[in-house]
Amino acid sequence: MEIKPLKWDNINDQEEPETEEWGQVKKVSDEILYKIKRESKQFIDGIDIRELPIGNQTRQILKRMKDFELPKPNMQLRIRTQSQLNLILVVLKIIEKHKIINEATVSTFTLNKEAWAVFMRLVDENKIKKLNLLIASSYAFRVPKEYEQFKTDSKIRNNVRLVFAWSHLKISLFKCKKNYYQVEGSMNYSQNNMAEQILVENNKDTYDYDYDFLNNIMTSVKQSLEIVK
Repeated sequence: MEIKPLKWDNINDQEEPETEEWGQVKKVSDEILYKIKRESKQFIDGIDIRELPIGNQTRQILKRMKDFELPKPNMQLRIRTQSQLNLILVVLKIIEKHKIINEATVSTFTLNKEAWAVFMRLVDENKIKKLNLLIASSYAFRVPKEYEQFKTDSKIRNNVRLVFAWSHLKISLFKCKKNYYQVEGSMNYSQNNMAEQILVENNKDTYDYDYDFLNNIMTSVKQSLEIVK
C-alpha cells in the first residue's frame, strides 16, 4: 500500500483514499500527532531543568518533549520539523532514559554556548563518561571567542577530546550499555527557524561504522585538523 506523506500545516485538508488500511494508518498518525503536541507537566525525571545552563526558550521546548521516545535496538526514528529544536535536547532525552552515556562522539558544524554548557555540565556530573567532539574549524573566525573557550574548557577535562576540522559533518553517536544511538541529519547543536530533519537509529553496526569513520578523522595527521587534546 502506498502511503502519501502528511503535511503538518494542512494535515486535515489532504485528500484521503477510501480504504480501510488508510483509515487505520490515519488513526495511528492522528494519535501520534496528538501525543507529540500534548503539553506535559514534567520533562526529565531525576534532572532538574531549572538547574541546567539553558535559556527560557529551550526550557519551554523541553516541557513539550515528555512523549518523545527513543528507538529501541535495531529500530530508527525519522523527524521532520520546522519547530526550533537544538540537538542537545536529544542528548538530554538519552540521559533521561539511561542516566549515563558511556561514550558520546559528536561531529557538528555549529555548537552554541548553551549546548556546550550542557555538555560540560553532564561531563562534570559524570553523566557522560567520555566525550569526543569534532567541530568545524570555521569556528576560529566565525565565533573566535567561543572557539577559545571551547579549547580552554576541554583542556582542563581529562575525559573530553576536542578536534577542529574543515568539515560539515553532522553525526552524533551515543553508547549506553547495550544501546548504540546514531543521530544524523541537517540539525546542529543550535537553534534556528529553518525546517530540519534528523534520523535517530539504535543499531550497533551503524554506530560502529560511523565511530570508526569519525575516529579516523579525529586521529588523522592532516593539516586541516587542529587536535586540541
